[in-house]
Amino acid sequence: MSEEVKEPEMSGWFSTYGFLTAQRILEGFKIRLQNDELLAAINNPRSIYYQLLRVPLKNVFNGIVLQQVHDYQVYAQKLFIDFLLSGQNDKDENSPGSATRDELKEHSNFIIHLGEEFGKEELEQQKLIAESQNSFIKHAAEIQAVIQSATQKIQQILNQENTSKPVNEITAAISRSFVMYRGEEGDMFAKNSSFWDIFGQQLSITLSESSKEKLSGVLLDFSAHRKSVEELLETYLDKANAKTANLRDLRHQFYDAILKAKEIIQNLPEYRPDQEKDAANLEALNFDSNIGEEN
Repeated sequence: MSEEVKEPEMSGWFSTYGFLTAQRILEGFKIRLQNDELLAAINNPRSIYYQLLRVPLKNVFNGIVLQQVHDYQVYAQKLFIDFLLSGQNDKDENSPGSATRDELKEHSNFIIHLGEEFGKEELEQQKLIAESQNSFIKHAAEIQAVIQSATQKIQQILNQENTSKPVNEITAAISRSFVMYRGEEGDMFAKNSSFWDIFGQQLSITLSESSKEKLSGVLLDFSAHRKSVEELLETYLDKANAKTANLRDLRHQFYDAILKAKEIIQNLPEYRPDQEKDAANLEALNFDSNIGEEN
């Protein structure tokens, strides 16, 4: 798979979670593939279904990172809430630890600022998901329409050659052939292409040279739609990748801010956090914080 588009930060997550997610995404586009076809599609960058999946999967992935940032934010807020509830913040300015309390207050303002930035990212993520999903649903519907049109034309061609096949079988054969074909795109409809082997095997027929030539003319329209999806993909994939970088940066900043907050709190002479309560709060941070990091 030398030409596969690599997205290493998603690989570990996808192996445990993404297959069913990919299946649900395609079903949302009213596209249903057999399990082996889906597995082939998500590993074949030439497949139009691969193209349709990339941005939605990236959005789901970004949602996981976004939730991690949110969990860090909530934990940081709890640190300051516990401090405020202790009454330590109400101590006289001349009491021990005054400078440390001022430092903690200043740091809390920074975390509030981070929260505001996170809120903006969260809103932009929601807009990106809605916008990209509407576009891909539209393109998926167009693809399905092209398949149906091709199916009818192919059925007519096969009927002319005394090879009668039902519409649903032809549709399945078209879809499977595009998914399972792993050769060069320019050779897809060549007379010796494995595409025709897959197509013929699915329909239990042997195609003549003349049939291949006629069918290739019909199927070229479907192949052309992949180009339009690729163009759309680049626009949204750039936005999704930028969102990954922004969320990753916020996750780092919240993590560092939490460490600094705990360091400042440890320097307060008369305040000791409830260790049992803090341990319970930390349970929400029991996740893989390396998700989204570049290898």
